[in-house]
Amino acid sequence: MASGGVAPGERLSAAASRPLDLLCAAVRARVTGGGFDPATIAPEERAAFLDLAERHRVAPLFQALLPPDAPARARAIRSLAAVATLHRLLDAMHAASIPVLAWKGPALAVQAWGDPAARTFHDLDLVVPPSQVEAARRVVLALGWRPRHAMTAAQERAIFAGLGASEFVGEAEPPLLELHWAFSARRYAGRLDVDGVLTRATNVAIGGRLVPVPSLADTLALLAQHASKHGWSALEDLAVFAALAQREPRALVAAHARAHAVGGARALRLGAALMARALDLALPAELAEAVGRDATLPRLVETVEALWVRGETAWRPPLSWDLAWTERPLDRARLLARATFDPTLQEWTALPLPDALLPLYPVLRPFRRLWSALRR
Repeated sequence: MASGGVAPGERLSAAASRPLDLLCAAVRARVTGGGFDPATIAPEERAAFLDLAERHRVAPLFQALLPPDAPARARAIRSLAAVATLHRLLDAMHAASIPVLAWKGPALAVQAWGDPAARTFHDLDLVVPPSQVEAARRVVLALGWRPRHAMTAAQERAIFAGLGASEFVGEAEPPLLELHWAFSARRYAGRLDVDGVLTRATNVAIGGRLVPVPSLADTLALLAQHASKHGWSALEDLAVFAALAQREPRALVAAHARAHAVGGARALRLGAALMARALDLALPAELAEAVGRDATLPRLVETVEALWVRGETAWRPPLSWDLAWTERPLDRARLLARATFDPTLQEWTALPLPDALLPLYPVLRPFRRLWSALRR
């Protein structure tokens, strides 16, 4: 393997705690399908193990360790209610002839683990083509959902255009819905085209119904980009990624090629490197070679490992992190420009401008970010 790469199978940092080592081993057992034996966790270690599993959002994978009165039962009930809500939304979209995908949430839980209750989630995510956003919005509103933020239509366009999704709240479970017309904010590299993902979509059975989801290769590429945006700070991101990659290793190679086409290959390689190092899972030969050639990966892997060792599972990555996992120079330039000028909810919350002054947001954003940095 070329120098500078991350060698598969290398152990986590020597500073890793016993609960973190146990958690990685337990996740590996679930990913490989070898089964998880609760007896491997000594009674005196269970409290620390479960606390860490909750913080890394993988506690639903280890129900055998939870006491009978734990939140597992409530989680299962919520997941069933979320599936029913998802079915209602999809039925309404199909009735309106709107192509739609279920993304993350219970759909991803079923893709990875075969059980909608195997993930902790607090919202539902639907993805529609950009050309169908307004029609989809009307469907959502007709079902009783309402915009989460009290904005005018012009304010919504100004703030959410660069984010690729808008939020709605309702009385259903879960009470938050994200309607996407892009898989991430436009500042990030590795954004797969929604229309292309729709043409390659497949179906999974959720609650006795077939639900459209991204193909396995697309899901892996999308997961890698999403987790890289969040610094891979929770082990659950890696667990889901690894579970799907182990199902069909060739899909991981296809995902790498697909991500490469849109500038997201390093994010995919980072997920593969973490999978090999933290979970001791083998990579397809050509992907292992690509990981070994990427001299930037060791620094990124070390950053993630340090987060896990410190227990920072809600890390908010700085711009320097995003620049590091963004591979192509033009994509880094776009990231810098859009991170500097594209308005976000933070700008609107700080200063909700009237419609006539909305063009000022790109001018105000650099000053707000500078002020926030100075205050920190």
